[in-house]
Amino acid sequence: MKRAALFIALLSTFLLSQENSNNKFENLSKTNADWEQLNHPVSGAGYCYASWATDLNTLYLCNGSRADIHKSTDGGSNWNTYTLENSEGVLGGIMDIFFISPENGYLVTSDNYFAKTTDAGVNWDTLSLSSVGVNNCSSVQFTNLLTGYILTQTQIVKTTDGGDSWSVIKDNFSSIILTGLYFTDSDNGYICGFNPEGEIHKTTDGGDTWATATYSPTPIYSIHFYDANNGVACGEFGTLLKTTNAGADWIDCSKPGEGRDLNKIKYIANGEIFCCGYDGAALLSLNNGLSWSNESFADETDVFFTFANFGEQVWAIKDQDFLFKNTSPLPVELNSFSANVNGSSVELVWQTVSEHNNYGFEVERRMGTGDRKMEWEVLGFIAGAGNSNSPKEYSFSDNNLTLTSYSYSYRLKQIDLDGKFTYSKEISVEQLLLPTEFSLSQNYPNPFNPSTVIKYQLPMNGFVSLKIYDILGSEIATLVSEQKPAGTYEVKFDASALTSGVYVYRLSSSSEAGDFSQAKKLTLIK
Repeated sequence: MKRAALFIALLSTFLLSQENSNNKFENLSKTNADWEQLNHPVSGAGYCYASWATDLNTLYLCNGSRADIHKSTDGGSNWNTYTLENSEGVLGGIMDIFFISPENGYLVTSDNYFAKTTDAGVNWDTLSLSSVGVNNCSSVQFTNLLTGYILTQTQIVKTTDGGDSWSVIKDNFSSIILTGLYFTDSDNGYICGFNPEGEIHKTTDGGDTWATATYSPTPIYSIHFYDANNGVACGEFGTLLKTTNAGADWIDCSKPGEGRDLNKIKYIANGEIFCCGYDGAALLSLNNGLSWSNESFADETDVFFTFANFGEQVWAIKDQDFLFKNTSPLPVELNSFSANVNGSSVELVWQTVSEHNNYGFEVERRMGTGDRKMEWEVLGFIAGAGNSNSPKEYSFSDNNLTLTSYSYSYRLKQIDLDGKFTYSKEISVEQLLLPTEFSLSQNYPNPFNPSTVIKYQLPMNGFVSLKIYDILGSEIATLVSEQKPAGTYEVKFDASALTSGVYVYRLSSSSEAGDFSQAKKLTLIK
């Protein structure tokens, strides 16, 4: 429990080292090569517990012994310093910093102040949290511009007005020492800690109630989620845990033989995880925690308390007087991927931060929910930019969708020029508008030869029959005869075996709303 005792001391007293330990700030790559030495803004001024990157050039480093915020807009070559103070002097050391957008950022200090910026760190508004009984702030996170959470050693504090006011929503949390939190949205969140064994707890109602998600024989110090389902945690003696089902189960994915204490962990891309800690611990996984590799720049005297990243670029702070920036080419870094519904179409939009060796993107889709999901199908291909260090935006329209009660899922397959590929995270669309009434459309084309398309709509689930008759009423073909969910459907009718003439198609449906039947004529001309 040596490291746990040190962690408690840092959280409860914030007695920061005054020795000339200095800090080392490095930018890592997967290959750990090609480094450029830069100036370090916190050199000789104590430890740095908080850092953030809002793009490849804009970095924030925070002083852990006084409220100095160091900002670089050129990747770490030059720095500007902003100091937070009140009538009594400079505020205490900054324990955590979080940006929800390039302009909107938040931080907490060791003397229980909250601060926020709306102009990318140039100006900060401060608020003392002592009046609401907050003590020992350690972490802050916002899920949107209004809803945010602060973690202390024993409390969870919440705002719903952008940080103008705060209230303690959980105090003396099961007598455990809280060390980390992460919310995947405003309702679903996780906290970790120890007493003395590690614990992870989950809320699904914005922090009002919490359920135990898992226990660990060793303290847990940090937790992070890539999306609603995939999360990781780290802690003492090399403990590494992951979940793929929103915390229902946690799997030990520790690196064999790794016994160093791990302070912070984070997804840096889809399936790629970075973790840092004591005694030079800097671990990278490229396969969602299945295996880990050591980043070799560190030695056993180095201590990592935090790191910042933007995509796969990682900056880690070390306790020596150096700052390095990696100059190797960047891989394709996907910054955002979203879907917008417009009637029966879905517009996919994604943005890359940088690209290297990028041939392009295959757009894939599948339909279904839960265990009833279909196979992925390729919809199209969008060419990439090849090599680029500037943001690029792409879009793809999935038109004329069949509207059903099922959801549609989309993903991108990014392909390199050498044929290697990776998949993006999946996004789902479940809000396509369903029909409000039964309808049978005129076939198109009409007249036709030899095939035509018949479209119909169902406002609710029911048994559906769609049949073709000749002009005398004799049944020619059955196109549909089965239970169907609510939605819009298209059926192709091939009349190659029929002679020219006028035919009739009839739609019949039985549902809770009653029976529906409608017929229309179609003309085959050969």
